[in-house]
Amino acid sequence: MTVNIDYQKIGLKYGVEIHQRLATTRKLFCACPARISTEQPIGTINRKLRAVAGELGLIDMAAAYEFIRNRMFTYQIFKNETCLVDIDEEPPHPIDPEAVKTVLELALLMKADIPGEIHVMRKTVIDGSNTSGFQRTAIVGLNGVLSYANKKVFIPVIAVEEESAGIVANDGDNVTYRLDRLGIPLVEISTGLLQGLTPKDAVEIAYHIGMLVRSTGKVLRGLGTIRQDVNVSIDGGNRVEIKGVQTLDLIEKAIEYEAQRQLALKEVKDELKSRGCKLELFEKPQDVTHIFADSKSKFIKKILAENNKIYGFNLAKFGGLLKKDLCPGKTFGKELSEYAVAQGVGGITHTDEDLTNYQMDAEMDRVKAFLGHELEDCTVIVAGQGEKVVRACNAVLERCKTALFEIPREVRAANEDGTTKFSRPLPGSSRLYPETDIPPFRITKNLIEETRKHIPETWDKKLGRFVKMGLTKELSDQIIRSEYLNDFENIIKNTGVSAKFAASVLMSTMTELRREGVKVEKVNEEKMLEIFKLLEAKKIGKEAVNEVLKGVSKYPMQTVDETISKLGLKTISKEELRAIIRDVVQKNINVIKKDKKSAVKKLMGTVMKHVRGKIDGKVVNQILIEEVKKSHAVGPP
Repeated sequence: MTVNIDYQKIGLKYGVEIHQRLATTRKLFCACPARISTEQPIGTINRKLRAVAGELGLIDMAAAYEFIRNRMFTYQIFKNETCLVDIDEEPPHPIDPEAVKTVLELALLMKADIPGEIHVMRKTVIDGSNTSGFQRTAIVGLNGVLSYANKKVFIPVIAVEEESAGIVANDGDNVTYRLDRLGIPLVEISTGLLQGLTPKDAVEIAYHIGMLVRSTGKVLRGLGTIRQDVNVSIDGGNRVEIKGVQTLDLIEKAIEYEAQRQLALKEVKDELKSRGCKLELFEKPQDVTHIFADSKSKFIKKILAENNKIYGFNLAKFGGLLKKDLCPGKTFGKELSEYAVAQGVGGITHTDEDLTNYQMDAEMDRVKAFLGHELEDCTVIVAGQGEKVVRACNAVLERCKTALFEIPREVRAANEDGTTKFSRPLPGSSRLYPETDIPPFRITKNLIEETRKHIPETWDKKLGRFVKMGLTKELSDQIIRSEYLNDFENIIKNTGVSAKFAASVLMSTMTELRREGVKVEKVNEEKMLEIFKLLEAKKIGKEAVNEVLKGVSKYPMQTVDETISKLGLKTISKEELRAIIRDVVQKNINVIKKDKKSAVKKLMGTVMKHVRGKIDGKVVNQILIEEVKKSHAVGPP
């Protein structure tokens, strides 16, 4: 499905949110270390969360939806990374000053307005991602600005908030989370409403924000440490929040597909209107299990063997619309199925799809007759246990009713291919209210002035500095854009290794290793710096860096020194090298007599087989020349 869209014409609007974990010593509201545990959990607790009214006496729509799902949550506890605050058995501690100061740096960098006091707020969230039933967040900067392509991008909010618990397993009724991640500080940076731009522009804007955040040198890196959300709408559509876009490249596709989806849903709405579809034509789901009692279909037999019920309902005037493509890989029927899945059933089956493989044509004909199916209708059946099947039917029916009038405001989860799936209704303002257990954090003039001293370089200044080090402008730009910017800065600051060689390793060698399947993400900043310090001290040779990186990736729990010893890559002395070379020369004396001057070049490969990575190649070449001269087999090479 290829669609060319004039984004100006359809009135595309979007906003980008960046969430990045901060590299702090402790969590945001307790003294636990801000890290993911490498140990097994020492226990679990079980909880059910309930929707409660906010400060204005209203229950948030998204919270009410999650409450109806009636799920049980299991939380894994870790020895060192979990405490009573994490399990909501102790009041939160005052906000971590280290995290606030890092976010304050970013707010000042974006020329934001800084409040005199930071007040922590609660956002109601009962999807199980926080044991307390809400997430804590605090605004540090307002009305900031980001420069992009000679334009000013409005940054209305720069906030610090706590990370959610990490999901471990989800079988529908029971969800398991790990509490080591809960409470790690995040910075959240949100753009204002962006219009007149393309989906590709969103990638660059998100990248610029991410680069500013990384430039502080105080953020975590690696898979899962940064997440992007985008809010998308078109003229005649509604705001949809797409959560958890894991990579920058997917932002463009997620916005494109959402624009396509909303355009297609507008067409569904218009078609239903032209067919005369009305709310009064919708009917309640009915139990049709008896129609399938003697079914020969393996699909149906399996459903009934699990003591499931089968309910059906007619969608008057919807015939043919459930097979309509909304975006690549997504039909309207598949989208409706997501609403049923969210209620704990496997999905829906409908007469707009090919039912041949199900071998239940006769039963579906009887269901259609039972429900009063007419030519323009679509009949749907749903299988499930107890109240789940009824809830699932009603969820699909409500979504179909909404299709008559508007595109629903909702939160959708990003898939790896850029498509999205229904998650929950879009939360409203009633879910946000003050956190009364945490005192305000004062932002004094002295704190602001002290923080200004640590504001990171702008992109242009950093680019110029790298070029002066001898890098090309293109390579400098690659370094700045890459995940290895902090590594490069650390290496240049703390070692005497040349900038060109450091850049080559980070941008070329690491890429090649990743393509070979080496898990280079296991080489953290600390170990990367240690490798280059050993290189500077001539304890490993340049030729050994590739193998050392492989080894550190393979044995992440060992020290770099231990890995080097394990791989046999410790450097040798010049005396040891000379002994090896003399042996090679002696064994190849006939080659030297025959090839004379070209013998050095040939023997170099033989020697390097013995010493590669253990001593610098230039030293090897120099001593080899000396020893060939001494052999008296040839004149000066």
